[in-house]
Amino acid sequence: MKQIPVIVLIIFFSLLSSCSFDPVAPVPTDQYYRLPDPAPSIKKQVFDGDVYLRNFRSKGLYRGRAMLYSEDEQGLVLKQHHYHYWQDSPPRMLQAQLLTWLRTANAAPLVMTDPSIAHQYVISARINRLERHLKEKSASVIVALEIQLQKRGTDKLLLASDYVAEIEVENRTVKSAIPAYAEALDSIFTRFLEDAEKALSQNEE
Repeated sequence: MKQIPVIVLIIFFSLLSSCSFDPVAPVPTDQYYRLPDPAPSIKKQVFDGDVYLRNFRSKGLYRGRAMLYSEDEQGLVLKQHHYHYWQDSPPRMLQAQLLTWLRTANAAPLVMTDPSIAHQYVISARINRLERHLKEKSASVIVALEIQLQKRGTDKLLLASDYVAEIEVENRTVKSAIPAYAEALDSIFTRFLEDAEKALSQNEE
C-alpha cells in the first residue's frame, strides 16, 4: 500500500476544516405589519343615520397577506415578498381601518359591520391596488379603492367612485412604507366622505 503524501493530507484537512467552520447566513425571519391607528384629517358628521360597512372585496393577490411590490416603470409586474406580511388579510384590514376612521371622524351616529342592526346607509368597497412601487432612485405606495354608497332598501347608488392615492416614501424599505399607506388611505377616505356629503345633499333636493 502506497503512503499518502503528507502535503496531500494537509491540504485535505485544511479544506475539511474550512468547510466545517464557514459561518452560515441566518435564515430571515417573517415580519408582520399593521397600519397605525387612523387619524382623520377632517371630523364632520355627514350621515344623518347609522351606517353599515360591508366586508371589503378584492381579487387575486390582494386577498393574501404577503405584501406586494413592483419594480418596472409602469408597475405592471407584481411580486410578493417572502418574509414581509400584513398582520391580517387586506380586505379585513382595510375594512377595519375605514370603520375606525369613520368613527373617529364622527361621520355618522353609528358605524357598524353587523347587518342585523338597523341602519340607513350601506358602504361597499373593493381593493384594486395595494402595493409599493420601487423605482431606480425612489419608492412610493399606491392604494386604489372603489367605494360605493347606497341607501338601504333602494337599488339606487348614491355614489360609486374610484379613488387612487400615491404617496412617496423616504427609502425602499418595507417599514418606511407603512405610514405612507396610512396617509394614502386617509386621503382616499377624506375624498370619499366629501363626495358622500355632496351626493347626500343632491339626493335631498
